[in-house]
Amino acid sequence: MNNNSVDLPQFGRSIMRPEQTEAEELGREICFPNWKCFCCHDTGIVNPHLVERVISDYDYEKDKFPVCQNAGCQPGEKYINNLKISSSLDFRFDRELCQKLDRIHRQEWQLEKKRTISQLENKIIDLAKAKSLRRTQRSQLENKTASQNHEIEKAK
Repeated sequence: MNNNSVDLPQFGRSIMRPEQTEAEELGREICFPNWKCFCCHDTGIVNPHLVERVISDYDYEKDKFPVCQNAGCQPGEKYINNLKISSSLDFRFDRELCQKLDRIHRQEWQLEKKRTISQLENKIIDLAKAKSLRRTQRSQLENKTASQNHEIEKAK
């Protein structure tokens, strides 16, 4: 321990979100965040890009922070009765609006996930083609036979 930290208190970590177990992490779908609330990303403050859909000229550096009031959003609930910072908060984003924003953002993530999976599948196909030892393309009969064999393997 160096001399500069002798008189300083020592704090434990203050974790924003509890970590997931390795099994939970592996079980998550590809490219899908683990936020519970997509309106605020579990921060309690509505995500700025969603705020801009409601307040077109919103300035994150100058305007009050819109509190997420989505149903079950615990981080947002912590701000609601906090008198110390309430003058810096915007409570106009009610439960219904936050639910709409949550639904919109979830749909955007679903589309992004589909795009990402499609891109990954295309990369795998391109790699497979590049590494193929075949000198010619499969005939129609070979494609049909291969497809049937794949279906048989899937059914097992």
